Amino acid sequence: MDSTSKRFYRALLLCFAALFLSSVTSISDHSTLVYKSCANQTFTTITDPTNPQTKTLASLFQELAAHSNQSKFFKHTESTGDDDISGVYQCRRDITDQECHSCVSALPNISNTMCRASVAARVQLHGCYLHYKLDGVDSDYSGKQRPLHKTCGDDVGGFIRGVRAGDSRR
Repeated sequence: MDSTSKRFYRALLLCFAALFLSSVTSISDHSTLVYKSCANQTFTTITDPTNPQTKTLASLFQELAAHSNQSKFFKHTESTGDDDISGVYQCRRDITDQECHSCVSALPNISNTMCRASVAARVQLHGCYLHYKLDGVDSDYSGKQRPLHKTCGDDVGGFIRGVRAGDSRR
């Protein structure tokens, strides 16, 4: 093979590689909203920063975010007097601890924006999931609206290769 042919094939290979790489999409933004469900019942004065419920919810979010550097899952309950607010987050196992922390840190703002003053909420982002609720609130507050999922891939040794959120009911 002469040098002109080699150059041609290298250029052709580079073009195919560039075409392939440009078609590959990555979900690098793990804080994109997939699903949210908010309770109809709300805290009465949650917007008041001196309200104990406001402080309790903010403390819960801080505690969850603080653990997201080290763990993909954490459950915690914050208490102030008469009110207990329980919360849990879970990150996808294929993201780094830093991506998990970034995702969990975005949850409070998204939850407060989308579910303003709700006593319970579920928020699913591409990289993580949050559920919090005021103790005593019915855990099935969202009625028939539940996170949708579809199992994808083959069953390999008792494990399923992938789960894709938001596709269809099973």
